[in-house]
Amino acid sequence: MTLDAEQMAVVFANRMPLLGADRLGPIAGGFVAARDAVLRATSGLRTAVFRVTKIDSMQTASSDESMSPLHAMLLKKWACAFPAGCMSPSESDLLGHPGNGEEWIRVLKYYDIVIGYSTDPAYPMLAGVPYFAFEHGTLRHIPYHDDLQGRMTSASYHEAAHVFVTNFDCVASAERLVGQRFTFINHPFDDQHGQYVKGGVEQRQRLQIKLNADFLFFFPTRQDWVEGTGYADKSNDVFFRAMGRLRSAGLRVGAVCCDWGRNVAQSKELIASLGLVANVEWTPPLPVIPFERLSMAADVVVDQFKLGAFGGVVFKAMAVGAPILTYLNEPLLKAQYPVLPPVINCRTEDDIVTQVSALLANPSALAQIGQRSRQWISEHHAKQETVNLQVAQFASLLGNTLASSTQ
Repeated sequence: MTLDAEQMAVVFANRMPLLGADRLGPIAGGFVAARDAVLRATSGLRTAVFRVTKIDSMQTASSDESMSPLHAMLLKKWACAFPAGCMSPSESDLLGHPGNGEEWIRVLKYYDIVIGYSTDPAYPMLAGVPYFAFEHGTLRHIPYHDDLQGRMTSASYHEAAHVFVTNFDCVASAERLVGQRFTFINHPFDDQHGQYVKGGVEQRQRLQIKLNADFLFFFPTRQDWVEGTGYADKSNDVFFRAMGRLRSAGLRVGAVCCDWGRNVAQSKELIASLGLVANVEWTPPLPVIPFERLSMAADVVVDQFKLGAFGGVVFKAMAVGAPILTYLNEPLLKAQYPVLPPVINCRTEDDIVTQVSALLANPSALAQIGQRSRQWISEHHAKQETVNLQVAQFASLLGNTLASSTQ
């Protein structure tokens, strides 16, 4: 059996039309950039990358109330064995999921490679086609929630032909769900993209005037720190309290924050109580190019102070040579990278105040961190290795498919 050498068809369903990396959000834009390289490497194959929220041309709700043989088989299988700590889906979960429909079966069966992004591997699972699952922190909490999303996520990752894990703190969860059937890869991102972005100097000058600041932080991370309201996994308050102490000590610092997450209101209340309202600007979550421009305009890009892991904020900012202020669990990270990322590693309010104060007194040291950041990305997070690891798994799946079809 040979594959057709026809023009590759690609489906990328997201919250917005496929417009290119300059118009997509930070995560989606980076995913598109690396995806394009994967598609070139697998030229001649039909590939679908799914991050489903809305597809106007497709019906995403099923009117079929009967259980298919495939779904009945899955329920029977899960009743016998399912990952510990996870609740398996019920019949009503399968019937009520928007991926339960003939449209999805018809479309997905056309493709040779299907990748379910985030919580959406459920779509190809319900369609009965082989698929890859791609997590971006998805496996940290979601599969262990006893709700529709949690049950379908744990099941669809468990059933995937292979899983791509992009957060090293999710490796243990992947082992729990799929055994050794996963590959740890860097977040797909075009590490050369930011070198063409201009306008950082002008933006810096504007912000310094507006925020009455000489030293600028860019804090794009989701606002999620209040226990009982969300994941509470970022400790944003730790940074704001440290920033308040820096201003009180006479240091002219300012910050730009992204207005997203469960605890934006609480963060704004805290900022007001610390007397920082005039020194903080809020902006919506930024697409790739504005994100890169603001990272270059700032002295330091700030991420999280609880998880000990890193994701899109860190590698995109490091790729443009921005110093990073965050907490990394170094012993855990050493298991994935031979050389640790050169970040300003802080976990507590005192850590931040001490290290930032020292860097304010020594600008050359901060510049060196930025230079080392760019070098580290080039040596340890370059896109080609990420592409190669994915293509190797695609080739393995296709080889097995072709071999079974000729028997």
